[in-house]
Amino acid sequence: GRFNSRFDYPVVVFHDGMAAASRQRILEASPNRIWFAMVEDYTAVPAYLQGRLELDLGGYGLGYRGMCKFRSGPMFTQPVMRHFDYAWTLDTDGYFPTDIMTDPFERMHSGGFVYAYSHVSRDQASAVQHFWEFCRLYL
Repeated sequence: GRFNSRFDYPVVVFHDGMAAASRQRILEASPNRIWFAMVEDYTAVPAYLQGRLELDLGGYGLGYRGMCKFRSGPMFTQPVMRHFDYAWTLDTDGYFPTDIMTDPFERMHSGGFVYAYSHVSRDQASAVQHFWEFCRLYL
């Protein structure tokens, strides 16, 4: 337990139909409080985008794109999230390289922060092409 064994935050596992036996194995393997939340249609493609070439752009499938879309906003509207002031998303390739001795959520709360990140890295140029232009459209 590099982190949660010290702080005992509940862990929410969003899934799209995980088998009951798999959920049970996770519960038995973890000393933490695990909550499971079913998410339907996170890979649904809006009608206006169906059949467009952009769906295949970059080699990222609908599952990955659906996860990114879900984390960008819809995750925070899920009923289970009403119980929380902060969320920390982790993925299968995420890890803690060392023990975390201080509580990052307490740090965010005491500092009045609304967003934090674990690291900064460079992305492929193709992944951020036109990013600033689209941000300006949104703002």
